[in-house]
Amino acid sequence: MEPLVSVVITVYNGERYLENCVECILNQSYRNFEILICDDCSTDRTPEILERLSKQDSRIHVLTNHSNLKAGASRNRCIQESHGQYIMIQDSDDVCEKNRVERLLESLVNDETVQFVSSGYYMFDEKGIYKTIVPKIERPEKEDFLFTLPFCHAASMFEADCLKAIGGYRISKETRRSQDYDMFMRLYAAGYRGKNIKDILYGYRVDKEAIRRRKFRYRIDECKIRYQRFKQLGLLPKGFLYVLKPIPAYFVQLLKGNRG
Repeated sequence: MEPLVSVVITVYNGERYLENCVECILNQSYRNFEILICDDCSTDRTPEILERLSKQDSRIHVLTNHSNLKAGASRNRCIQESHGQYIMIQDSDDVCEKNRVERLLESLVNDETVQFVSSGYYMFDEKGIYKTIVPKIERPEKEDFLFTLPFCHAASMFEADCLKAIGGYRISKETRRSQDYDMFMRLYAAGYRGKNIKDILYGYRVDKEAIRRRKFRYRIDECKIRYQRFKQLGLLPKGFLYVLKPIPAYFVQLLKGNRG
């Protein structure tokens, strides 16, 4: 029997794009999957949309938070409730190609040296696609985390066991905006490894100016995460300057924004 894939989606006030997101999964070439959608206490029409979608397809399972727990805790809840051997991430306002599950699963199942896989992706907004990202490093080593995260979180599929073994996403003040970076480094510290494939399988909806508006306190939080995880990976003291990288990066983006 084909492996069961659990697709994890968290949503908060996502009425505008949610149906399109779910439709992309339901139309996949690979069919043996379940979709776990956690509604993080939405106040718009999201609950109504989810109720209707779950009645239309029995593979859709809706979880509802009674308070707003944010994405990390909501994903953890989905992971705990999942039944699949593999877990694929999908953000509620994003899209993906029809063969996404098939290609990621094929790549993961046929390579015993890795426990998760990510793909290439494109970035788009209301005006259309403005950037395409093809992974440069096929098999990142721990040193590749020094400069930036070498995987696209939302474009990834994992063996369920490795996510459960590390306790999923770490919930803390400093991981409010960098839970993915923290989690990937914890996976590597636990001995798990991942790879990238060059297929462009994922569409990441993001405002072109969003990165420039990222608040300074989140940069400080990222510095804290970098210090903790670099130490855990044995990258310090050699990589200490990279711990501070988010601070000058913030001011560089600020200058670019002012010039624009």
